[in-house]
Amino acid sequence: MFWNNIFLALAQTLVITGTASILFNGLLLRPVLALGNQIKSISKDLDSVDLNDAEIDKLASRLDEVGQIARDCQVLQNNIINSRSSNVSSK
Repeated sequence: MFWNNIFLALAQTLVITGTASILFNGLLLRPVLALGNQIKSISKDLDSVDLNDAEIDKLASRLDEVGQIARDCQVLQNNIINSRSSNVSSK
């Protein structure tokens, strides 16, 4: 009886830990990495950045903090492009 209870507690712990890991990876880690890659590509070479990146648009539609960061990333990207084009036209 004692070993059955320990086995059940261990199985429950593994299931809860596995579920939390999957949720953390899908809901937070992957989107944050995608945003980080977008920001990195903006900082390296803005001309090669796809303004209609479907993944960033999908993230921007979220109503949580990740969505807000994605929308801010899009605003930053557009401001850099507008600033760069106004600098080119003024020369």
